[in-house]
Amino acid sequence: MAGGPYTPYDQETSARIEAWEAKHQPYYDYSRFNTQRLPAFHQLDVRVDKSFFFRKWSLIFYADIQNIYNYKALGPDELVPVENPDGSYRKDPDREGYYQMRSIKNELGGTVLPSVRGNCRFLIHLPDRFFSERISWYKFCNFRYRK
Repeated sequence: MAGGPYTPYDQETSARIEAWEAKHQPYYDYSRFNTQRLPAFHQLDVRVDKSFFFRKWSLIFYADIQNIYNYKALGPDELVPVENPDGSYRKDPDREGYYQMRSIKNELGGTVLPSVRGNCRFLIHLPDRFFSERISWYKFCNFRYRK
């Protein structure tokens, strides 16, 4: 199965100068609602844990690497007007009242994300005289290093 569905842009409406100046973004073609699909998304994450248990507390370390093979997902292409060297939009010489449009490839993600984290837990007992049954809980303290 492919990736998620998306609605393509209406290139004709988006290229109209009047329409682009009103919104400064492309218009969707709702007659083709969710008819296109993105490529399938995948990534590989790896994690290693090491735990140390003591009488009233525990210490847990773990290291993980997300997106280990640096996969870059693709989103729908962006539709924008072609710009002149001075930053203004280039008008279409063949059609009056339209800009020349171009598509920009939309890459998402593609970052290898390593991190090292730790977690310590302290066991706390509450006195019996305040409660009908003994209550214990862990107090957490977390720390992490992310490159």
